[in-house]
Amino acid sequence: MIYVHISLQRCCIFGSLILNSLNVPRYIITLHELLAHTPHNHVERQSLENAKCKLEELSRQMHDEVSETENIRKNLAIERIIVGGCDILLDVNQVFIRQGNIFQVVGGEKGKMQRSRLGSFRGEKELLRQCFLFTNHMLLCTRAPNGKLHLVEAIATICA
Repeated sequence: MIYVHISLQRCCIFGSLILNSLNVPRYIITLHELLAHTPHNHVERQSLENAKCKLEELSRQMHDEVSETENIRKNLAIERIIVGGCDILLDVNQVFIRQGNIFQVVGGEKGKMQRSRLGSFRGEKELLRQCFLFTNHMLLCTRAPNGKLHLVEAIATICA
């Protein structure tokens, strides 16, 4: 019975912390409105301005923490779908920028490249690759039919 009471108490504390953090933007707006109607020579004006500045700083810190957590989750999700993993993505300083498809032009004999009317080179193949761009690296992968990704050998990671 004591265990249940303690867990409920922790749940309430956790809920209270989350609820208060969700109210920070509303508190900032309220202080902004109060300052708009408070005379510049009022005794409490400086206190209201200080409170607003501290809440804005807290809001920025919370936003940065959420962004960092989301980035880590995104990197781990990408790392999980790469067969064999990718240690580069475990670096917390590696910020995900963008992903998409890219065509890799390969093959063809040297000296025999001629452009066709459609803009591709004759004798070369275009291979579809999945590309992931990070702050310091770019990963090129092939997608298997099961949805898993395989790093392209020899040029899988391009460092900045």
